[in-house]
Amino acid sequence: MMYISLCEAKAHCRVDHDVDDVDILGKIEAASSMVKNYLKSTSPYEPARDSEDNPTFDSNGDPLTDEDLNAIRYEVRAATAILVQKLYDQTLDSQPGYLPNEVQAILYPLRTPTLA
Repeated sequence: MMYISLCEAKAHCRVDHDVDDVDILGKIEAASSMVKNYLKSTSPYEPARDSEDNPTFDSNGDPLTDEDLNAIRYEVRAATAILVQKLYDQTLDSQPGYLPNEVQAILYPLRTPTLA
């Protein structure tokens, strides 16, 4: 699953040519996987909403989502775009096993914590 489109990634990286499209697509997939792994079981999608803008839930109490690229939370999209840019510019300088601080700051409120 890719959390941002090729057009979004190219705009964020300020790329206006098609030469690196295959490379950028690979970086989108890698960045999306990194974000997914950080979020753990948290859904990257916005909850579906009823006519009064309240989240809707299934019979188990879990929020219903519209699993479409446009329904991905803005925070997830922004974090993915930052990661793609860092991968593209080769400036990913975080500790092994950790996302860059700015990406963690964006995603942390959404993350399902690990219990020891």
